Amino acid sequence: MKKPRNREPYNFSRELIDLRKEKVGNVCEVCGSSDRLFGHHLVPYFLARKNPILAPHLLTRMENLQIVCEKCHDKADADQWTWSDIQLAQIAWALFNIDLQITLDGQKKKKRKRRKRHRKGKRKNTESDGT
Repeated sequence: MKKPRNREPYNFSRELIDLRKEKVGNVCEVCGSSDRLFGHHLVPYFLARKNPILAPHLLTRMENLQIVCEKCHDKADADQWTWSDIQLAQIAWALFNIDLQITLDGQKKKKRKRRKRHRKGKRKNTESDGT
């Protein structure tokens, strides 16, 4: 499976991660292990960038943070590559109480802009090839 080209990492603050660890008892929220714990983004930024409504919620909200061990973190990251727009909207609704339709509409607008830019770029390339 191909990874997105322009994946931008982002991190929660150390303070937020420590608060979450304390809240869950310093164990992996998936398997209960206490070895090598990480802060995991439930909705990764590279997916949320598709949606301008969802993106602002991701850096500061503990609802988007899960404490996981290395093994569970690797599995969770692998599973995220297969999420559809509808699944992303459902997750946004569950985590942030953002209306599903608003979330889906935001994604559609972003896609339309991208297509428009792509078509505009193609036109410029064909014009320059013809001269």
